[in-house]
Amino acid sequence: MEKWKTLLSETDFDRLYSLLKKQDWLVEKDEAFKNLWMVCDCNDKKDLLIELLERFSFIKDKEQKSLEENLFNQVENVWKINLKESVFIPTSDGNTPDSSVWFIYSFRQHFLECLNAHFYDRITKCWMCKPNNNLVLLEDFIGSGTTLIKKLTYLKSKRPKCHIFCMSLTGMEHGIENVKSIFPDIDIYVAHTFKKGISDYYSNNCNKIQHKKSILKDITDKMLIKQRKSYLGYRKTEALYAYENYKNMSNNVFPIFWGENKNGLKTLFVRKN
Repeated sequence: MEKWKTLLSETDFDRLYSLLKKQDWLVEKDEAFKNLWMVCDCNDKKDLLIELLERFSFIKDKEQKSLEENLFNQVENVWKINLKESVFIPTSDGNTPDSSVWFIYSFRQHFLECLNAHFYDRITKCWMCKPNNNLVLLEDFIGSGTTLIKKLTYLKSKRPKCHIFCMSLTGMEHGIENVKSIFPDIDIYVAHTFKKGISDYYSNNCNKIQHKKSILKDITDKMLIKQRKSYLGYRKTEALYAYENYKNMSNNVFPIFWGENKNGLKTLFVRKN
């Protein structure tokens, strides 16, 4: 921030300095952070940007491992499933690189010495699960819940006699509830849950929600982001999270943080389909 201090008022500098103390990962993204701040040409936009970044969950390696330990504890001590008779698979169909594959490899390696179970790299390997054995579906993030509902529907049709469990590293509260409402018979566990970045923080004030969303849309439009029609994230998820060890940003997150733009502005994160 020292490099662009002259562009800031004393008040703005103090506010941003406080933000950086809380979100120290922003220091390494100085240019992108500066680009985003300079687009915010009024106090309403600046206020919203700071609010969103203060709520942002940047999950570092140490926290990720802690969340994985929570998942393993759920498997071993809460569900108490027989690991020798269990098959773990990601939601990925194997056709393209997928964050669920990244996560299942991380989870497996982290517990390699003590986790005696069968791991596979795609959901189509569900046929490896024998009838009446445990089939555990792994996901790194649950957004709206739409994709996970499709995956669980597929598993139930292919392996109806298996005991299906589902776990995710992180997920949106509303998406998790969507999945549970469709599959009340399936045990679902998420290690860390998030609220919607705007809607859930002003739930008692519809006018304020709409005002904040209109400000976000203005920022998105000014950045000339190609995905600006989905300015609230895929299916209006309003997600605010990123993994330190997985660089490809989810499209559930507000595009102002990752969207390809016609201005050629460097963004905080990158997404490749």
